Amino acid sequence: DTAATRVVFPHRFQLDLELRPEPQALSILARVTNPAGAGEPPLPFSLGLHPYFAVADLAAVRLSGLPAQAVDQTINATAATATLLGELTRGVDVLAGPTPAVRLETDDIAITLETQAPLDLAVVWTDPPRPMVCLEPWTAPRGALSSGERLLHVPAGESMELACRYRVEAL
Repeated sequence: DTAATRVVFPHRFQLDLELRPEPQALSILARVTNPAGAGEPPLPFSLGLHPYFAVADLAAVRLSGLPAQAVDQTINATAATATLLGELTRGVDVLAGPTPAVRLETDDIAITLETQAPLDLAVVWTDPPRPMVCLEPWTAPRGALSSGERLLHVPAGESMELACRYRVEAL
């Protein structure tokens, strides 16, 4: 919460991220606090994390655990998830869920994003020629502050915790 953030988000807030290394996993806890005093309005927010995972070959990436339909965020239209993911090598921006887990596999490694509501939407994003895939947990679609869709609220003086976990295994 700074003067710069207030230009685009006119609310007082505190965000704490706790990263917990575990055997073959990383747990992430985000705590959003509304520092406002009693009687002040709740803090509206949505949250997304944006980890990038290096991959040798986008054509070799396999994803599972997503629902049959997803949103192509480049045009804000619903389509078959399999069709959207078929374009990984050209670049995608896919929002899907809610889902409890999404698995990303390459030839030698699997990364599973385990989600918990309300941080249970998944975004898959690629930007060729960069050799990476983003597998991101989100609480709401883009524009939630305007649309109200899945928008979260923290009462004055309270906090909300959001959690996810990335599990890694060699194949």
